[in-house]
Amino acid sequence: MIDYTPMEFLIEPMKKQYAHEIAKWHYSGKYAFYDFRADPEDLKEILDPLSWPNHFFIVHSTEEQSIGYFYFEKKEGWISIGLGLKPSLTGLGLGFPFIKAGLTFARQKFGISQFTLSVWTENHRAIKIYEKLGFKKYRNFSQKTNAGVYPFVEMRLCFEN
Repeated sequence: MIDYTPMEFLIEPMKKQYAHEIAKWHYSGKYAFYDFRADPEDLKEILDPLSWPNHFFIVHSTEEQSIGYFYFEKKEGWISIGLGLKPSLTGLGLGFPFIKAGLTFARQKFGISQFTLSVWTENHRAIKIYEKLGFKKYRNFSQKTNAGVYPFVEMRLCFEN
């Protein structure tokens, strides 16, 4: 396993080749829930170059390998985060430094220190990482996605300025 630290992540605007690569990612088991193929609206968004500017970002290792992506959206003083780590890299201990790098990037790029994200309640390993980073559970809700309605939890993190 390659040991990545936050300083070794390169984050840049999304490019066509990476969007198409990410759209094909397949997660195993219950995590297949996160496949872009499972939600036509999400698939359309990741493949649409008009949705990329200031929203979708590709994450590389220093070896120029794509390892994940971030989606950022400014909403009323908050940054809403969406993200994905390459399926072959999940479960290897990269989640914490990957997300920490994304938070650092977003704070610098957008000048906002309040973050929110929504996570499927069955994704216990992600929730554990978010809590380790300081996110707090804010509210539970149901969301229509992937041809069904699923339970999610909204989590929030506020950095002191």
